Amino acid sequence: MSGYRGRSFRVEYDCPQCGGPVELDETDRFLSCGYCRARLYILSRGYLRYYLPPSRHPLRDTIFVPYWRFRGMYFSARPFEIRSKVLDTSFLSSDADFLPVSMGLRTQALKLKFASPAMTSRYMVSSSGLDDVVLRVERTSRVVESFTYTGRVYHSAFVGETASMIYSPVYVKNRAIYDGVLDRPIANLTQLREEKLTQFARKKGWRINFVPALCPDCGWDLAGARDSIVLLCRNCDTAWSPVRGAFRKVEFRVAPFRGTQAVFIPFWKMEISFRGIDLHSVADLMKLANLPRALKPGLEGKKAHFWSPAFRGHPRVFMRLARQMTILQPDGEYKDAFPRAPFLPVTLDSGEAVESVKVTLASIAVAKRKFFPRLPDIGVSPKSVVLMFFPFQLRGTELISADFRFSIQKNTMRGMENLIKL
Repeated sequence: MSGYRGRSFRVEYDCPQCGGPVELDETDRFLSCGYCRARLYILSRGYLRYYLPPSRHPLRDTIFVPYWRFRGMYFSARPFEIRSKVLDTSFLSSDADFLPVSMGLRTQALKLKFASPAMTSRYMVSSSGLDDVVLRVERTSRVVESFTYTGRVYHSAFVGETASMIYSPVYVKNRAIYDGVLDRPIANLTQLREEKLTQFARKKGWRINFVPALCPDCGWDLAGARDSIVLLCRNCDTAWSPVRGAFRKVEFRVAPFRGTQAVFIPFWKMEISFRGIDLHSVADLMKLANLPRALKPGLEGKKAHFWSPAFRGHPRVFMRLARQMTILQPDGEYKDAFPRAPFLPVTLDSGEAVESVKVTLASIAVAKRKFFPRLPDIGVSPKSVVLMFFPFQLRGTELISADFRFSIQKNTMRGMENLIKL
């Protein structure tokens, strides 16, 4: 089983500090310029927007057509199992039926650029918002599944999804609409189609900020991998995550480790308020999972926590780790300082972790025939979320935890090639 990577598109940009060319992966947020050595972080409000440059047609005379680009882990609870897969798709965000319904494979071969409000090019208005994207992808996924499965889906969730807008170029020539990448006609130009093409979007809120990756508390260089969504400060032992265009402090804890050569792997620890199910304590969780452990005194009053990996990966590995950590209920004396060791980058935010809770709950429940029909009526609200780092030792092809007594195959872990060195 290989690590989940998906199709990552390449993005070209000029360094805001020196103007040198920089090439990024679509998921990159942490930029280190190879020319001026500037360390910058990409901050934006909402999703990012990119465009595909036309191959020959002048940029100023090009019309850009909006396409949603979506990928993420998809989980569904059906009688009586949890199914998972990786979704990676693009689709037209316009009701103009004369345009291609998807961008196909072209974005894998071509390099994207950031769409800027300063550009004079014209962008067609999008007919759907970010909330509509998830609903459409979920609906499409269910339609595809219906060819092989027609039963009930009690619950479904997208976890670790990435949504962005990619604009593809078209232009008008000789009363025809041309594909700006392939330079070939795709439709005749009629009055109605011309009206559609000239419904242009406002560029309000499109601005991208490249900010120095410096600790807001002490001014020290923040450490992170290219796709990190949490940056770490080794100087004052703080962690920071972008929230609505600014850095916000993240509460974290680090498990102690007395050996050498450990890799610290991040998880989200969540205290959850449930509706529709009486689940408050560790004892409640043990009963749900039918764990073969005696109910020791005090477990009735001990809070249960749900756990999730704080990194993207293969969905089956992701769910196995979420289930194992939730059943184990790790507890101990943790530190709020970073040891000098490599850290796996945090690439999945706390909101996405909360989205996984009901899937983990369904996975843990033993009496699935009785429990699954209850899933639609169960509500989940986070009360507290803490980022936790645990040490794993690399032995051959495995990452082994002595504390938890389980291992993870190294090649299933995305980000092992970009460890953060502290």
